[in-house]
Amino acid sequence: MRKTFALLPVLFLGACSLISPYSITFTNTPGEVVNPDFSTLDIVVSAPTLAYISGVSCEGAEPLELLPVVNKDMTVGTVHKLTLGLMKDQPAGSTCEVTVTAYDKTTTEQASESIEVKMAGELAAIPETPVRTPAKEGEMCAGIAGFQCEEGLTCQIADPTIADASGTCVKPTEATPAPEVVPAPEPELSPAPEATPEETPAQS
Repeated sequence: MRKTFALLPVLFLGACSLISPYSITFTNTPGEVVNPDFSTLDIVVSAPTLAYISGVSCEGAEPLELLPVVNKDMTVGTVHKLTLGLMKDQPAGSTCEVTVTAYDKTTTEQASESIEVKMAGELAAIPETPVRTPAKEGEMCAGIAGFQCEEGLTCQIADPTIADASGTCVKPTEATPAPEVVPAPEPELSPAPEATPEETPAQS
């Protein structure tokens, strides 16, 4: 999506005519390194006109479009030094295509030309995801960070029941096996005593 900015809106000009009587020549070198704090874009126009930067497209950033409006700092002439302050937010080290428009505010005739420049500085490198080195024998493993042991080692954790517990990398032969849980023997139930039959008293 393109962003649209205004240069101190005072007067909006109409659309350009299909055939323009103006030509624009840059005195900057294509690919020149520019610093928005002090560099200028220098042009020569074939006839006295106003001029402004009408578009900026830098790699790694959204293109900018600037509306053709007049402000008190703009002057009519054939030689123009255009400041680059509007490019301060563009990525350092990026290549930018800058479009300049010259126009006559009385006739609305205009002409545009573009030049490629490079922003001063270096492009910020995309940080690489660090590769975690596996833990050596005797070093900590597991834990919240989930450290892994080198190949051939195993992580011995003292109490695996603790969440995110850390351990120590050891060789498999040194790993202490978990104690075998022996179920408690069930108590033996004594058989119920047999019922003794009651004796019937003898009749006389």
